[in-house]
Amino acid sequence: MAIPSKLMHKLFAFILLLISGMTYADFDILESDDQSEITREIDELNRLGAHYVQMEDSLFYALSLHQEAYEKSEKARYIKGVIRSSNALGMGYLSVANNAQATNYFYISMRNSESVNDTQGVASAYLGLGLVMYNLDNASEALVYFNKSKKYYAQLGAERSIKLLEYLIGLCHFQLKNYSKSKYYLELVRKNAIDRGDSARINESKLYLLNIENMENPSASSFAGYMEVLAYFKRNNERVGESHTLDWLALLQLKLGMKNEAVVNASKALEIAKSVEVATTLKTSLEISIDAAYAVGDFKTAAYHLKELQTLKDSVNSAGETTRIAMMNAGYEFDKKESLFNLELEQRNKQRFILLVLLGTSLLAIFAIFFSLRSVANQRKISDKLLLNILPLDTAKELKATGSAIAKHHDGVSIVFADVKSFTAIASKLKPQDLVQMLDFYFGEFDAIVTEYGLEKIKTIGDAYMFVAGLQDNTNSAKLSVGASLRMIQAANLAGVEMRKRFGESFKFRFGIHTGEVVSGVVGQVKYAFDIWGDSVNIAARLESNSEPGKINISEDTYTLIKDEYECTPRGPIEAKNRGILEMYYVERKL
Repeated sequence: MAIPSKLMHKLFAFILLLISGMTYADFDILESDDQSEITREIDELNRLGAHYVQMEDSLFYALSLHQEAYEKSEKARYIKGVIRSSNALGMGYLSVANNAQATNYFYISMRNSESVNDTQGVASAYLGLGLVMYNLDNASEALVYFNKSKKYYAQLGAERSIKLLEYLIGLCHFQLKNYSKSKYYLELVRKNAIDRGDSARINESKLYLLNIENMENPSASSFAGYMEVLAYFKRNNERVGESHTLDWLALLQLKLGMKNEAVVNASKALEIAKSVEVATTLKTSLEISIDAAYAVGDFKTAAYHLKELQTLKDSVNSAGETTRIAMMNAGYEFDKKESLFNLELEQRNKQRFILLVLLGTSLLAIFAIFFSLRSVANQRKISDKLLLNILPLDTAKELKATGSAIAKHHDGVSIVFADVKSFTAIASKLKPQDLVQMLDFYFGEFDAIVTEYGLEKIKTIGDAYMFVAGLQDNTNSAKLSVGASLRMIQAANLAGVEMRKRFGESFKFRFGIHTGEVVSGVVGQVKYAFDIWGDSVNIAARLESNSEPGKINISEDTYTLIKDEYECTPRGPIEAKNRGILEMYYVERKL
């Protein structure tokens, strides 16, 4: 279950109140009256930000105050201000689902807190990083961060924070199917909530305890409990909680053979999940909707939701990669600043020590800089590798250099679409998890071939796979795209033998290729997505839909470029929007 939106806002305000009372080590460079005046100004900005964040409609104004405080703290080397403002910015960006920015600031807060042994700051930063990972559906990493945060809060004796973390740890164990551990923590949470009269936490923990009970021993006696929790979430307009309650109610009905009732509740839950736009909530609703549709024999709906689920997983994976890049970049920036900071301290020490001490200090500084820069270089290589998994080389370089990527026009690009003929019919015979495993196996083979040929994968859409040749160099784009497609057909045929052994079914892919002009670019601010547009894309898709399993259907434009190397069979004309009549050809073999 995702963190409910109201709870996320409360967490934001709660953590800001915690960090507003921190005691930090005095680690400022400047010691003049001017520095004291700057620190007072920074502290006031953070105080105002913490005040305004408690008002939901003033969140972005609060963020602007904390951003100003952060920039002034960085400039003045005021570590207390850096820790406080970066932690606040992390929680702010997390509350608006900007996971990459949230991770960046939590990591900055954590590293700075560790550098001055600030237990409160480290605990808050680990809590924030755990929330990011949980919202990215990575419960295992979230659990690591939550346990670290709990350990530091235990050192402070912060009972209120420990109770919050016990709730979050219970949710993680539930996601990981560690039901006995989840039940242990959630029982603690529920008892504490009853003692405090916290009705929200009582109902949230009650929902999960009902879920655990029905995972182990499903019973119709749980219906009353689910309806009570559902009524509470409806009264309080907590849409995420309402969606999850309906999902788990539908799952219980499926286990008890109430298939039609399960479909109704699963549909309601999915409608709500789509309206709140929380990835983990939508993932749960899609999975249960697929199971419900399969149960009543509605394979068309099940296949449609399965495509939606695959697209969502691709999006979440992309967000996860972007978040990891943000963390590595934050580490790189911290190490670089720390190196510069150490050099600055050395310069001051040079004025105070005799020549012999100066020589020794300088030698130590040289070694420190060498190893620090080597570490920075290694982290940069890792960051670059992750970025290239998401974007083409030129686009990645442009994005790193300028922070944005300008759309580009390309001529002579070959666009390839491949999908499975009769996918819905095959899907109706398979379990959802088997269907996803099969798609992952085939698409993994295709990814390896695309990488071998130096081409660009654009995306997967359900059972469809799209890649292009010629974005960087269009000299042989048509020949490369045809060669890669023939290899993919061979790989799919070989994979089919293994798939039939394991699942009793296999996929036959049909291909469509067109060569022409396109526009490429990056869309999105939170999660980068590289894509191409233009009539050429539509023509390639049309050619693919008019192809047959195991065949490559190409346009006349592509045929003209490959006819000297490949034997082709004319197929006749097809009408294409904005282009009129186009001739089609099947690629048979290489000459």
